[in-house]
Amino acid sequence: MGDDTIKKNISKNIAKYRESAGLSQKELANKLGVVPSRISNWETGANCPTIDILFEVCEVLGVSINDIYGVYPDSKFVLKYGEQDLLKKYRTLDSHGKKIVDFVLTEEADRCSCESTCTLSVEEQCAAVARDIRKYIGQIDVHDPDAGRKLEALIRGDHPESKQIG
Repeated sequence: MGDDTIKKNISKNIAKYRESAGLSQKELANKLGVVPSRISNWETGANCPTIDILFEVCEVLGVSINDIYGVYPDSKFVLKYGEQDLLKKYRTLDSHGKKIVDFVLTEEADRCSCESTCTLSVEEQCAAVARDIRKYIGQIDVHDPDAGRKLEALIRGDHPESKQIG
C-alpha cells in the first residue's frame, strides 16, 4: 500500500471514527490539546498526525491503529465493523452484564451447533433442558419480581433461554 493510499485512509478514518464517536472537530482537538484547524487538516489530507499523536487519536476515539490506517494483518480471525462495535460495547459492561452475555452466547452457540451437527433423542433433549433449567435457576435474582414468571416460561419452553424440544 503506497504512502498516498495510507494518508487517504488515515484522513478518511479519522473523520469516520470521530463522527462515530459523536465528537466535533473542536471537541476532538480539545481532548488532544491541539487547535481545531489541525483536525481539519488531518481529515482533508492536508497533513498527517505524527505517530505519537495518532496513538492518542486512537485512544480518544476508542479504535485501534489498524482501524485508523485501514489495514489489517492477515488472519483467519477477522472482525467485521459491526462485530468490533459489539466488542466495544461488551468491554463497557460490568461483570454481571458480561456474565449474562456470555451465558446467552454459549447457549445459542450450543443450540446452533447441536441443530446442525447432532440428532439428540427426546430423552437427551429433555436432559439438556433440565440441565439448562438448573443452571438458569442459579442465576435468577430472587429479588426480581418477575423471577417466578421467567422460570415458568423457561420450563414451558417459551423463554428466550429455553431450548426447544422436538
